[in-house]
Amino acid sequence: LEEELKKREKQLEELAKRRKEREELAKQQEIEQKEHEAKFLSEQKALQEKIRIQEQEESEIREKLKIEAEEEKRKADEAAKKAKAELERREKEAEEAKKRA
Repeated sequence: LEEELKKREKQLEELAKRRKEREELAKQQEIEQKEHEAKFLSEQKALQEKIRIQEQEESEIREKLKIEAEEEKRKADEAAKKAKAELERREKEAEEAKKRA
């Protein structure tokens, strides 16, 4: 009977040891999972920030191009206006020269 009792105690100790190992393994896996999730979230946040910066840069470039296009249009309109005025001046001079002739 005493031997049977010792045998049972040994089995209980073994079961307790295995249970403790399983609990430690589960705890370690939970820690690793949380670390993985934290790393994933950190990487995701970094990517979102990178995307936000790229979008901001693209917006600034589009705005700059728009301003440049407006400036080019203004210059072209100004040049066309000067060319028209010069053409009208020359036509007027040509008519005056005809009248004199």
